[in-house]
Amino acid sequence: MRAKRFLKGKGIKWVEKNIIVPAHRKEMGKITNAQSVPVVQVGNQVLVGFSAQEYEETFKEWGLDK
Repeated sequence: MRAKRFLKGKGIKWVEKNIIVPAHRKEMGKITNAQSVPVVQVGNQVLVGFSAQEYEETFKEWGLDK
């Protein structure tokens, strides 16, 4: 929930995938072995869990800070 609010507040669009769906879980397994959510992929960087500071830094690196 916090990650969604953060992204929405920054005006960043995202695609939500539910890990209950086997194909989505398999896709997530290809980018990370993490067993927790959220998993956010920004370019080739993968963020697991939610940290506002980590999100801010990553989005700034990718020119997505607004």
